Formats: sequence, structure tokens, C-alpha cells
Amino acid sequence: MNHSQPGGGSSSLSEQAFYDSQKQPVKKRGMTFEALFYRQLHQVTARIHDTVQLEQIMLETSQEICKLLNADRLTLYAVADDGVSIVSKIKTGLNTSKELKLPISPQSLAGYAAYSRTILNLPDVYNEEALRKIHPSLNFLKEVDKRSGYRTKQMMVAPILDGNVLHGVLQVINSKSDEPFGELELDGVTELCKTLATAIRQRVATQENRPRRERTRYDSLVNAGLLTDIDLQQLAQEARDEGEPLEQLIIGRTGLLPSQVGAGLAQFFGVAYEPRSSSRIRSEALHGPLKREFLEEQGWVPLEESPVSNAVSI
Repeated sequence: MNHSQPGGGSSSLSEQAFYDSQKQPVKKRGMTFEALFYRQLHQVTARIHDTVQLEQIMLETSQEICKLLNADRLTLYAVADDGVSIVSKIKTGLNTSKELKLPISPQSLAGYAAYSRTILNLPDVYNEEALRKIHPSLNFLKEVDKRSGYRTKQMMVAPILDGNVLHGVLQVINSKSDEPFGELELDGVTELCKTLATAIRQRVATQENRPRRERTRYDSLVNAGLLTDIDLQQLAQEARDEGEPLEQLIIGRTGLLPSQVGAGLAQFFGVAYEPRSSSRIRSEALHGPLKREFLEEQGWVPLEESPVSNAVSI
């Protein structure tokens, strides 16, 4: 498919006409808007299929999906490794990058969509009576709004399904027209979830067929969604080019805390994480007689000498 460049060709004009039409009330949009909507939907689905990595699918298309559906925000969840919960991977418009992990259960909107395998289209997520009619345990997590100061109103929540296999949940938040999402947007979400499911299945199959890469000390950071494979590869190359420790670059460039990187390294090496202490004085007397080869073979290193018992802490 040919994608026109910004500012050129009839494709750009039709795209602008579509976004101009979005500003009109739903009842006044008509058949022309519907045709433009499906044209834009096709471009977004084509973009999804054009991406190579799963991270790209999540990172590069979220803003386009928001524009297509005239939505303010979007959250994309993926099924966690435990298979019984979903984890937020992409959140547009939020000030925090902290992951939100939800059980696949009726207790939250995204959890319910994953649990029931059905789509929700809610005019007002604060209408508890309407939520209870869907399921007695269904609840909107108001704490997220309280922390951010944001007011969630309308929401579409749809499972990303490939047959009977659940890959995640797409959550679309607040229509910019401040009206409930219409049938057209609901159909768009349905098609997008089908496309996402197919794309994810194809990428997973491709990755499984590739030779397995050697396990690295940073895998736990990637698996936890704190770092992507692409980011890790780029930082590793920079570390080699600049002669800098990779851990230092990860902390400096990604905003991860030393404790997060340290915990990941501890998990890889199978040892407890010991945070840096400014009060700890390095004693060369403890390290001097011990050769590096011996310490690596034994798997321990002395940290300090206790003034009380004169014992070595390892």
C-alpha cells in the first residue's frame, strides 16, 4: 500500500477531510464520513502489519488509533507471563510509566473484557448502577483518576483475541466530542483488535522459529516491560562505542533506578541484591589478598568488616 507524504496527494486531503469531519456531532457526519473512517482504518491496520517487532506495534500505532477513534487516551494491555493477569504496556497521556497489573476477572473494566471475551462500550464509567448490570463485581478503578487528576468518562474496552487465544486488551478512553463512542468507533475497535491479534500471532511465531538468543543478565528488565529489546540493543552498542558500563547507560538514559537494575542482576545471578550504602567504607584489606578468579569461583565478595564481631559480611 502506498502511504502519501504529509502535505501531498489526494490521500492527505482525504485524511484532513476525515479529521475535519470528526469535529462534527455524530448525527451530522453521514455516509461521507463513514467512507473516510474506513479508509483511515485500513491505513492504520496496514501500519500495524508493517511493523516488525511487538514493541513497535504497541509504540508506533497507539497515537494513530487515538486519532482514528477521536479518543483522548489509550491503554494497551498484554497477557502477563502468569496467564491469569494483564499488564499495561502502552499508556498515552499519562504522566507515569508505572505498569498496571490487573487480574483477569470481573473486578476491573479491562480485567472483565479479558475474562468475558466481550467488548464494553460505556458512556460513563462512574455510573456504578450501569456497571453492576453488566456484572455484580464490575468496578472502575477510580484510584488512577485520583492520582493523576484526570476524569475518565467514556470508555471502550475490547479483548484482543486470535480465535480462543487471548493476547491482551485495548482500552480507549474519552471521546474528544464528549459523546458516547458510536457504532462506527465500536466497529473500528473490533477490526483493530482482530488486526492486532493476527499481527501478534505472526510475530510470536516468527520469534519462536528463530534461534534462541543467549540469556542475558538484563532479561528480567525486558520481561517486566521496564526495557525493550530494541532499547537494550541500542544501549549495548552505545556502551561498546563509548567504553561506558552498560548498567550506567541504562540508568542514565531510561530513568530506571539503580535498585531496579540491581534487582534484575540479582535475579540473573541468583543472589540477593545489596544496595549501595554511603556509610559503608570500602576496605582494601578485605579485597587485597583475594584474587578475582577465586571470588568468581566461590561466588561471593566481602563487603564490610563488622566492628562488633570482627566477622566478614558477604
